[in-house]
Amino acid sequence: MSFQINWLVEGRVMLNRLSESVTAEEIVQGTRQAKPLIDSGTPPVYFIVDVRHMKEFPTKLADFRSVYQEPISDNLGMVIFYGIHNRSLNFLATLVTQLVRIKYQVVNNQAEALALVEKTEGMKLTIIDPSLLDSQ
Repeated sequence: MSFQINWLVEGRVMLNRLSESVTAEEIVQGTRQAKPLIDSGTPPVYFIVDVRHMKEFPTKLADFRSVYQEPISDNLGMVIFYGIHNRSLNFLATLVTQLVRIKYQVVNNQAEALALVEKTEGMKLTIIDPSLLDSQ
């Protein structure tokens, strides 16, 4: 499996870890898997995406057509990417999130992603499974 989706904060903050190689079909499947989870959450739901280990990914915008043609949940507040060290991946993430008209932010690491959520929400997060936290 090229992705792993878990709740960091039940119903509010999700973590999606992507593996080294991700196909367009896997991104579509991951999006479809995440949607009902986001729908079940309490808005705004934050979707944190860890791409630190991602080396191979689709580069054609047409590969993402079904992602940006399907409606995204109204519960989704923001997508936060971290670990982008590739200019092509940064460009692609920016383009796709703009096409689906969702708020997004790129940060350096998981700690910054969580700090952004805490600042935006004005509250301290309670992580339900500390094993999902990156060692800093």
